[in-house]
Amino acid sequence: MPEDIEVKSIDRGYGKTIKIKIAYWKDNAYIDVREYYSNEDSEESLPTKKGVRFPIDMIDEILEGLADAKKQISE
Repeated sequence: MPEDIEVKSIDRGYGKTIKIKIAYWKDNAYIDVREYYSNEDSEESLPTKKGVRFPIDMIDEILEGLADAKKQISE
């Protein structure tokens, strides 16, 4: 099974980061968007429960929904 691929890391400040990854589980590919925090003891970045994982074949629909949300925000 391939290892997860980190696509983007977005710094949120206060030791928190949002990571966008291509994740693999049971021979299936997913997009994982999750908040991570920095462990003060080991400086390791650890995932939180705050996030979402969806099948990679839904990416166009998810992007369309995000574009729609962006349009509504800017109106």
